[in-house]
Amino acid sequence: MPSLALAVEVGDRASHFEAESTKGPIRLADYQGKQNVVLAFQSDLSDFEGFYTQVMGVSSDSLETHTEFSRKHDITFALIADDVGDLRKQYGRGRVTFLIDKHGMVRYIQKGVPRNHDFLREIRKLNGNSDP
Repeated sequence: MPSLALAVEVGDRASHFEAESTKGPIRLADYQGKQNVVLAFQSDLSDFEGFYTQVMGVSSDSLETHTEFSRKHDITFALIADDVGDLRKQYGRGRVTFLIDKHGMVRYIQKGVPRNHDFLREIRKLNGNSDP
């Protein structure tokens, strides 16, 4: 299993990024003050959106590969092409999902396969609702 060397930790300011995606250019700054950001998921997407949370996927695949993958698997959220590795340098390597709050702070990190329930619980906490 590859090492999960993270460049950011919970409580850090999220590294700004601007990247091409299947939904056009994405800038993290465009979401500050408006929405939380989860860097991963398709299932339970409406639950995340109900909590003012934007979901984005990131991988080293090309934009063309992402576009085909999105079409084939009915992915409706943006898939960011990090084919030159800029986001990996800023956030770290490995299968990791980050919750970035509306103020650009990293609030939760989950290594390995993401569990939507855990992220939704953390988002509820950010919104002042601790119900599971």
